[in-house]
Amino acid sequence: MRRLIGLTILFASLSCGTAFATTPAEFISAYAGQLGRQQALKARIPQDLRNPSAGQLKECTDGSIALAAALHKDAEALKAMALTGDLAKITPTLINLYESKGVQHLQYGAICSTMAKSPQGGKAYLGAAGAAPAVLAHLAATDRVLFQGMPLIAGSLLPPGSDIRNPKTRLTITKAERLKLVSAIDKAFDTGKHPLPSEIGPNSDITLGSAAILRAFLTDRKGVDER
Repeated sequence: MRRLIGLTILFASLSCGTAFATTPAEFISAYAGQLGRQQALKARIPQDLRNPSAGQLKECTDGSIALAAALHKDAEALKAMALTGDLAKITPTLINLYESKGVQHLQYGAICSTMAKSPQGGKAYLGAAGAAPAVLAHLAATDRVLFQGMPLIAGSLLPPGSDIRNPKTRLTITKAERLKLVSAIDKAFDTGKHPLPSEIGPNSDITLGSAAILRAFLTDRKGVDER
């Protein structure tokens, strides 16, 4: 009985500690996967509601609900990670942004649902359509904050105090780990079919731009074991 209790305590301590310890490389791999899944769901959602079809409104409603659920799931996954340094500082902000985006996508889905159920040109229809730009602007602003945090996330792979702008600074991970992260980004965003942008401008998709920055960061630098 004592042995059983001891093993129970041991397994409980492992599940609450070491099992959830997350290295920067593991975090970035998971984060890239999250962004890729979110982007795929976002692609289902029409952004222009000036003259949508019934099918577009249904896809907008269903896609928005699915994306909100994914954001909540991803926020919970971030909460389960045990991080240190700058990642520990930025993660609560990422969680709040995910949760905020989830609420915004539910609002957008409700707009599409109202439009789908209302006579086109009616008061309810026009009111819902008129509310859409503000929600989209809020989502875009949230994405810009996530975009601005990408250098800090990428910098977690550098020695403390390093200049993130210096490509000659070696990463703290090996070449194999570096290439594995590049592969994770390519898989998450299906870059074989949909290449990431080579330049980021005012009209660029923010999430794709974030992935492009992270990928370039990893390909422009060498691992700790590379010559």
